[in-house]
Amino acid sequence: MRVIAGGGIGLLIFMLPIFTILRIYVVPKFMAISEDMLGTATVPLLALWDSQLLAMTAAVLVLVLAIALYLFTDITPIRTPTQYPAKGLGVSAWLEWFLPWRRMRLERDFSALLAAFLDAGMPEEKALHGAADALGNRHLSRFIDRAIARLKQGKTITEVLDGLDESEKFAWRWRNAARAGKGFTEALRGWQDSLEARAFFKEQAVAQVTMSALIVANGAFIALVGAGFFQMLIAVIDGFGP
Repeated sequence: MRVIAGGGIGLLIFMLPIFTILRIYVVPKFMAISEDMLGTATVPLLALWDSQLLAMTAAVLVLVLAIALYLFTDITPIRTPTQYPAKGLGVSAWLEWFLPWRRMRLERDFSALLAAFLDAGMPEEKALHGAADALGNRHLSRFIDRAIARLKQGKTITEVLDGLDESEKFAWRWRNAARAGKGFTEALRGWQDSLEARAFFKEQAVAQVTMSALIVANGAFIALVGAGFFQMLIAVIDGFGP
């Protein structure tokens, strides 16, 4: 888990019990005090929090927490490669394929495995299948199935890798590595390291935006709760006035 993302997730985990305490204990107590002293419990802002708003906000926080765990951590269901094509939404595979930083790490891992298999003398078709199966991503596996079909039609391995990424840099790097003549693992190591660095940068940018939004939302929540308490106190003071 990255530091900034971990801070945002920690903030979410901290806010959940606060919402629970406010909804179950604090707000009802203030509403009871308001009713005893003013003869009414209809303090507008406190009544707002005494409604289902807190429960709905807590539910939203749980949803955001679950999304954050999927986006910024590796907490995903543990499955064997043969289980990935099973029925289901495949959220983890979808995130790996379509989120930029996860896609870069997927490409890095696939490239490293494929290079190691080929350098070890494994046949190209088995190397492609082995690298894809080891990562267990159904979107990558579908691409590799199409690539192997093209390989059987006489295309080279560098040609069948075209289209793995939108920029076509993946296939271009592999073509250059094939010309280098010093082994794929050695020729691609620097590029694979750069993929990790770019993935880290993109992930941190999204995490910072998410963290900032959570801080703003937390501040707005505190302001509303504080305004509700002060509204009640002002009503009490006015009720005891001349």
